[in-house]
Amino acid sequence: MGAGDSEARRAESAEEKAKRLRRQADALDQMAARHRQGVAGERRLRALLQPLVRRGYRLLGDRSVPDSVANIDMIAVGPAGVFVVDAKNWTGQVQVRDGHLRQNGYSRADEVDGVLGQAGTLWQVLASAGGPTVPVWPVLCLVGEGTVDQLILLRGVYVCSKHNVCDLPTQAPVALDAAWVNWASEAIEAALVPRTAEIAGPISAPIEPVVFLTYWSKRPRYYLHDEDGTQGGFLDLVKGEAVGESPIGTQVCRQLLPHYVDSDATGLSESDRSGIRRILAGLKGRKAAASIPLVVGFLWQRHGRRRLYVHRLGADGSRADLGWYDFDDGRVYEAGPSEAVVRYCGKRYEVMDSRRRA
Repeated sequence: MGAGDSEARRAESAEEKAKRLRRQADALDQMAARHRQGVAGERRLRALLQPLVRRGYRLLGDRSVPDSVANIDMIAVGPAGVFVVDAKNWTGQVQVRDGHLRQNGYSRADEVDGVLGQAGTLWQVLASAGGPTVPVWPVLCLVGEGTVDQLILLRGVYVCSKHNVCDLPTQAPVALDAAWVNWASEAIEAALVPRTAEIAGPISAPIEPVVFLTYWSKRPRYYLHDEDGTQGGFLDLVKGEAVGESPIGTQVCRQLLPHYVDSDATGLSESDRSGIRRILAGLKGRKAAASIPLVVGFLWQRHGRRRLYVHRLGADGSRADLGWYDFDDGRVYEAGPSEAVVRYCGKRYEVMDSRRRA
């Protein structure tokens, strides 16, 4: 092999890495743009609802939904009851056709269902607080260019525009006096805490390749993906097999196993650990390939909560716990000096997961 061949290979490798980093940067830019658009819509909604304060309403913005990654943009509590208002900063043509809300021809039934679900959450909160029956009004407010001309009732959800969002709360019949408004507000504030805006922080890609392990309960299996979402293989905990899409994928799958068989950091069940032990037992006697330095993001899910535990695996077989990323609040925990890497892995997983679901 000549020096020229070696240089050519290094150049190709550098070009591939540069392409991968550009793709990652583009994806993160798109995600940031969506977040900025959402924040702008929520701020615009608060400004639109501000006149209600003079009429005895209290505005509770950006509230977390228990056991969910969702949030409620705005809750207005006042004389006519509780209004759950979801802001949509849509563009293009918005219309109701054949009983369906559509934007640029595409059904937005999921958005209607989402507001209904949020209203149901508020109804349960108030019912469990033991007070009077409080009317809960689900509202979808179009705060962007795409709008509707009048207030529309669609499957129990009121669809309005930025021009008439205050009409329903001011025209609906009075249901609560000032004391009960305070009671309802306090009950909601106690149950739905403000969702902390995503804390800005450094994002830094590690020098090692990043891979993600995601659990699939139907088999059960742990699937391996790279940063771009390409599947590299899986760990079958029933059959006791490490199956790679390529030789390198198989090697990585096998390399990960010993690090999780006795680990409490990811909350593995005993049945999962038993499956990993079976795979390791099947690999006994085989010549182990040299370890590859890796950063591993391990998805943890319990009761609607999602975290990404991040570990660094060394070429010497060592493992260091770097911390974890909480998808519910966008925070990094227990990371110390590795915070930038953990945040990077969390953001990369969000991009990969959104592509997979699209």
